[in-house]
Amino acid sequence: MPVFTPPSSHVAKAAAFRGLHHEAHPLLLPNAWDPISAWVIQAGGAKAIATTSAGVAWSRGVADGSGLDASTALDAVARILAAVDVPLSADLERGYHESPSQAAETVAEAIRLGVCGVNIEDSVGGTLVDPADQVDLLGRVAGVVKYSGVPIFINARTDTFLFADPASDVEALVEETVSRGRSYADAGADGLFVPGIADRDVIMRIAMGVPVPINVMVGAAPVAVAEMADLGVRRISWGSQVAQSTFGWLQRQVGELLGSDGGAGMPAGLDFGPTNAALHFGAQA
Repeated sequence: MPVFTPPSSHVAKAAAFRGLHHEAHPLLLPNAWDPISAWVIQAGGAKAIATTSAGVAWSRGVADGSGLDASTALDAVARILAAVDVPLSADLERGYHESPSQAAETVAEAIRLGVCGVNIEDSVGGTLVDPADQVDLLGRVAGVVKYSGVPIFINARTDTFLFADPASDVEALVEETVSRGRSYADAGADGLFVPGIADRDVIMRIAMGVPVPINVMVGAAPVAVAEMADLGVRRISWGSQVAQSTFGWLQRQVGELLGSDGGAGMPAGLDFGPTNAALHFGAQA
């Protein structure tokens, strides 16, 4: 692995991002998929931004879960980093390699680019991987992080609930989630991301059962942040929902334009000049 001396500013930003997971108010982490979406989220007041692998894949004209490769994903990360100043957490799926060592190298490259966090998931094609295999991968990722000298936040995602059969026993799912969460924390993960949970009792039991901050994913429904905090949630993200909502708005707007011979007009948007000026440097990423 090449020698890497991180800038002190990167180390400080990563440490600050890590600290956001331990405040009384949960970290609200909207998900971007390209430079302009990230810039808009930052301009809206976000303390940090996460990428959505689905949104990134769609922006490159490929399907989520299998369409992206490491170089394409890292190129997207580099371009987003060039457009914002707040900490960025990169959704790297499982490192875009079957080999754990190559997947860990994807994380190493993301750190060299300047990320402050990574999201590593434990499923492939909708199927959970063996927990021992995920522990191996997370251990390698933790080793890369330690070697880099940058205290990036490793968010270990478990898809126990996301891909569970609706008829599954909830008690068994909670037990498996907690078991995986503890193992992942022992391997070096700093947080546990459990998409697919909304039941208050389930959230609280998982939060109490693992030794690291938990992250939940929300969708279109309003989020009672104070209640989430009381349940033990320390990080809230939206996954692909921000991109889906944006594209849904576009679909509706285009339908109105075409249905009225263009007479409906477009609603006011971002001012062209400031937006263009803010992103001109991203062309070099």
